[in-house]
Amino acid sequence: MKLEKIGLICVLVAVVAFTGPRGVAGSCLMINTRTPKVYLYHCFMSNNYLADIESAPIDIPRVKFDTAQIQVIRNRSFARLSSGLESLQITYSEIGTIENSAFEGLLKLKILEITHCNLQTLKGAWFKGLPSLKIVSFGNNDIKRIENSFFSIVPSLDVFDISWNDLNCIHTGSLTPFRTKKFFFRLNSLTWECMYALMDWVEKKGIEQSDFGKGDFDPSSEVLMECEDELRQSYDQLNGENMKRCAINTLNSLIPPQGEHTVSQIYQFMKERPSPLMAPFH
Repeated sequence: MKLEKIGLICVLVAVVAFTGPRGVAGSCLMINTRTPKVYLYHCFMSNNYLADIESAPIDIPRVKFDTAQIQVIRNRSFARLSSGLESLQITYSEIGTIENSAFEGLLKLKILEITHCNLQTLKGAWFKGLPSLKIVSFGNNDIKRIENSFFSIVPSLDVFDISWNDLNCIHTGSLTPFRTKKFFFRLNSLTWECMYALMDWVEKKGIEQSDFGKGDFDPSSEVLMECEDELRQSYDQLNGENMKRCAINTLNSLIPPQGEHTVSQIYQFMKERPSPLMAPFH
């Protein structure tokens, strides 16, 4: 009860403070979390995130911005909160640019999630001086490139999520110094060759959880695993070109040859040719 009262007081104070004469369009609340005495500073529809940060308690451990008008995250934007900030989340905002030293000073930051924004490059410079990072998520952006320096600068992670972007490859040569327990990259535009190389890297590195677990990824990884078995049995070389050829042939075998087909004909075709990649037809 006492904690609930404290949380209520914080919310009321936040509403008064952040809709006042500053003219900040967003509403920021300080609310309880499931962890006792750990609070979240949550801002909605902010049009001046720097002003909202200036109004936050200096030792707040968690900050989140939703649907904010943030085109650029400026250098040292969050340095004022460096004494306590452990989690920073920005989602459904307009971020297209992050300056190199945007997160400078955040020595205690463990979680950095910037999702559903407009970023096109993941830069290594952003992660300098962030020794406590454990979770990094940049899912649902427009990322086409990850700088090689990211993989050598970022500390050992628990989770790295780069899903739902526009990458055509994550080159395994750049992953040599990289350490993470969980690695998610589903629903990018990865080539067959790149997916096979990643699958091999994930297996050799002993990644605890990734998108290559059967049933956890789109059908492409399951096709690759089927092709790996097939190529090993036929003594064909396990390389990108053979993987690509096998994957295309495997996918083509799942549907009838091109032509005019009814639903019942396709149903019968698939029923007679059960595939480990698809649920059985009844």
